Parts: sequence; C-alpha cells; structure tokens
Amino acid sequence: MRKILSLAAFGAVVAASPTAVWAEDIALSLNAGTTGLGAGLIYNLSDQLNVRGSYNWFEYNREEQVDELEYDLDLQLSTTELLLDWHPFSGGFRVTGGVVHNGTDLTGEARPTSTDTVEIGGRVFNAQEVGSVDADVDFNRIAPYLGIGYGKPFGQRLSLSADLGVTYQGSPDATIRVRPGSGVDPVTQARLEQAAVQEERDLEEELDRFKYYPVARVGLTYMF
Repeated sequence: MRKILSLAAFGAVVAASPTAVWAEDIALSLNAGTTGLGAGLIYNLSDQLNVRGSYNWFEYNREEQVDELEYDLDLQLSTTELLLDWHPFSGGFRVTGGVVHNGTDLTGEARPTSTDTVEIGGRVFNAQEVGSVDADVDFNRIAPYLGIGYGKPFGQRLSLSADLGVTYQGSPDATIRVRPGSGVDPVTQARLEQAAVQEERDLEEELDRFKYYPVARVGLTYMF
C-alpha cells in the first residue's frame, strides 16, 4: 500500500510542477480488480501507443478446513507491470502486451482438527504424531501479459478504463513442511517427510489451473 501512495504522490507533484512541460504526456491511473488495488503512470508515445507502469496489491486471509486439517491461509497479490497499449483504430479500444513482475505468494499453516487420525499425502497418521503442516506456494516471478481493453487517457482530463486479459505465471511451486508432534520416533518422522513430498505434488496439481491468471479490472485515469 505504501508503494501505491508513493506513486500517487509522485503524480501529484508532477502535476503541480510548472516546469514539467512534458507532464502533458503523463497520466495517473488508479484501478481495482482481480489484481487488487493498483496505481500507476501512463506515458503517451504517439496517437496509437502508450506505455504503462503500475503496481498492484491485495492481501486476503481466511480459514479453511481440508480433511482433518484446519488451514490459516494468507494470500498476497503483489505485481509490478510494464505494459504497452496499442490503439489500432486511434480510439478507446486497445490491445495490450507486456511483462509482469509477479510477487504473488500463498502461505498457510494447518493443525489437526481431529483427535483420531490425519491423512497427509495419502498416508494416515495418528493425530498426535502431527504437530503442524506449513504450506508455501510460489509462481514464476517474471510473467508475460496479453489482453484487450478500453480507455484512452489523452485528450480529456478524466476518463474511465477497463482491462481484460491473462497473465501466464506458470505452474505453481509448492513446499510442504510437516512438523512432527512431540516424541515421534524416527521411522514415523521419515513417513511424515515422504507424505509431505506427495502432498506437494497433489497441491501443485490442484493449483495448476492458476498458471493462467485472469485479469479483469476497471480504473480511472487523470491526464495532467
């Protein structure tokens, strides 16, 4: 959030500067959608081309029970975009392509909710043998973006914009760590470690559909 506020403040300074003649080709954008809340700057290259730089952020927490485990999940969306808008008809319609630095991260910690048995990676354990289960899911840090949209910020002071596209962030990379309960023998600990490996594979397969992340958002742009 601090990055968004800093970027917005920079835009305000540029707008207020009497010596910034080049600011006529600069617009400030604010948006909201599946990428969270975002702010950025747009530079007018020509009547048909604009370049956009923006930062988007959102954080979401929830509790979810999976089998006999209760997860405390923390999803953090954090992306920095560098995009090129092409207006083929010199109007509001645009085709957009670019690159995204993807800082999206999903973490979770789970503890057994049953006092009987717990299943991890297809293996069954006594509940007291499992202390906690930690999960961490990452995607590719550099991801291409392709989409379409509407909005041309130059020509009027205030305008609306919309984007519809997809970011290819690749297959997920999951890390599962199972912390054994107190007094667990080495054989059971080895079984827990093997179960964690299989749980990683299962989680990656379940989340593989998110390698294509949909982008849908609306925004407001202000031309200096």
